[in-house]
Amino acid sequence: MSSLAASFLEDLDELSGSSEEEEEELNQNEVDDDVDMDGEDEEAAAASKAKQLDLDALLKAAANSGAGLAAVAHLRRSESYKRHLESVNMYMQKEATADTLTQDAPEYKLVVASNDLMVKLDDEIIAVHRFLVEMYAKKFPELESLVPGPLDYARVVQRIGNEMDLTLVDLSSLLPSATVMGVSVTGSTTSGKPLSPADLAIVEETCTELLELDSDKLLVLRFVENRMNFLAPNLSALLGTRITAQLVGLAGGVDELSRIPSCNIQVLGQRKQVLSGYSSMSTLKHTGIIFGCDLIQAIPQDLRRKANRVVAGKVALAARVDSQPHRTATVGHHFYTELQDKFEKWQQPQKAKTKKALPRPDEKPRRKRGGKRYRKVKERTQLTDVRREWNRQTFAASGEEYGDNAMGITVGRLGAEGSGQLRVIKKAQKQTLLKLKAASYASQKNHQQSGLATSLAFTPVQGIELMNPSAAAERVREANKKYFNAQNGFMSTIKKN
Repeated sequence: MSSLAASFLEDLDELSGSSEEEEEELNQNEVDDDVDMDGEDEEAAAASKAKQLDLDALLKAAANSGAGLAAVAHLRRSESYKRHLESVNMYMQKEATADTLTQDAPEYKLVVASNDLMVKLDDEIIAVHRFLVEMYAKKFPELESLVPGPLDYARVVQRIGNEMDLTLVDLSSLLPSATVMGVSVTGSTTSGKPLSPADLAIVEETCTELLELDSDKLLVLRFVENRMNFLAPNLSALLGTRITAQLVGLAGGVDELSRIPSCNIQVLGQRKQVLSGYSSMSTLKHTGIIFGCDLIQAIPQDLRRKANRVVAGKVALAARVDSQPHRTATVGHHFYTELQDKFEKWQQPQKAKTKKALPRPDEKPRRKRGGKRYRKVKERTQLTDVRREWNRQTFAASGEEYGDNAMGITVGRLGAEGSGQLRVIKKAQKQTLLKLKAASYASQKNHQQSGLATSLAFTPVQGIELMNPSAAAERVREANKKYFNAQNGFMSTIKKN
């Protein structure tokens, strides 16, 4: 039976991994790191699949041979199972305390064994369900695809029995109306035949066995649920004791749950749904047991899928805390408060945009600031040299008689003959203009002379001689009068004989 559980969990891992990006990244990292381990996993999966096929063949052979339910169901007939249920009933009448749930206490060991027993009960339910399907396929082979749940299938089989006209059977209290309609329509065209009295007795016994297995599982689940506040206080504070007990039971214990990634935790306990041709809008994909906790159900429906992923991450952390000794519920309460605040923030309406008052109609245009930044803004929208040449038009120029020019579609002076260029040269860079401006300013500054300018001449005579700057210019003028004079005319420098 353990191989059946392993196969079921592997299928569940593949289902969650194909739909979550985080699991794909995790699987990719595992492929890069451990190539040899992947080969071993493939061999183990192949061996598990082979065992599953052998089990299906065994169940089919038992159903065809008429060996009865005893050839398949063994758990409820074992003495250890009966003693375990008696111990559970005894401890259910007592009040649990922290002292009675220490690691060495018998009650703690019973709780751990109950987690293992719930896994065995799941395997037994699956095996009995497969046996029931093989037995009842002689009468209604299509019922398995219409009602995939083991418990619902057993109740429907009990209600139908050996009746061939399904319109006479009331299934409204067991199935939704859409599924009831599908079962009725399919049952009217089925190829099955009525069961013999011996086979019908085996089918009824199998249905009773399946429902009793589920009843025993609920008893063990209630026992584990009552002790969850001491075994997994953080998970109980985060999800509640009932959801925690179901989650721990599916995983096989708190330690096993702490090793499962959050992407797989959120789909633990996922139920199969049959649409029967109807819309899939109401289906809950990638949701498991934790989807029914109070944190997720208290928020609007459009946010629940998103909240399910967030809660699964916190559940993985809380399970790792609970797997350690000396645990308290502090972390679980902190996570619960944190998620409540986060979900409330998701539901808050968006902040409204502030409305800015319009300017007065008679208001004068505002003055634009100057400076480097504003000049750059103007350069972005100013008329370029290319567009300026494009807008220019040459008149009385020889051109084609009819064409784009005649229609006014021209490029102006841009690239015209005689210009010597196809593009207008870009303006000089700003740095060049600044250099030219600085040079002109320096030249103007050098030509200016002050009236107090003088020079000091040091002579052998003791003292300082103050020179008149305009005296040199006066001497030049006096010398020029000898040769160039407006009154005397030109004086020749050639001496006469």
